[in-house]
Amino acid sequence: MTCRCPTSIFETRLANGAPTRTFRKKRIPLDDCIGAVANFCDCRVWREKNEIGENRYVFFGLRSDIEVAHYLAELIDGAVRSELGRYKTTSEYRGFRHNVRHLANASFALGMVASIADKLTAMKAERDRVNHSTGRGLVVLKTSVVDAEFGKLDLNLKAPRSTSRMVSMTAYEAGGVAGASLSINPAVGGSTD
Repeated sequence: MTCRCPTSIFETRLANGAPTRTFRKKRIPLDDCIGAVANFCDCRVWREKNEIGENRYVFFGLRSDIEVAHYLAELIDGAVRSELGRYKTTSEYRGFRHNVRHLANASFALGMVASIADKLTAMKAERDRVNHSTGRGLVVLKTSVVDAEFGKLDLNLKAPRSTSRMVSMTAYEAGGVAGASLSINPAVGGSTD
């Protein structure tokens, strides 16, 4: 199948040229659900380092899908920061010894992004089911076009290393509850009704 779309509809950056920057050199909670964000938005995503070694995410797909992906990434990042701050004020958190609070913080954030990733995956599956049942074949065509154009980039991407983590189940579960309560509305620049 040949793509008749102009390649300018494919973006690896937003219109202003700025990828989603993490300003970090190490892992952040968003790392654990960025793939679900990209999948939900029918994009591809990878992480790269800039010239000073900071990590950033690069989304690839149709411009409107990339805008939604950036919106969701920012929404999730802000929500994790906000909910973690709220969690730190709870009696449950104060029950952790000072020397294990970093574990509680990481566990809460991991639980929250895992819950959000599960929610995005379920929402995508439902959307795909509805699109398939109503005969909206353009969605399948769009995905195949994005995949074909992505293949033309000839990137040498490596799968992230699998790591094991120590987790506080109490904090992880609290993060899961916070993630499940996050309202996700991928409307960008329009009405949320």
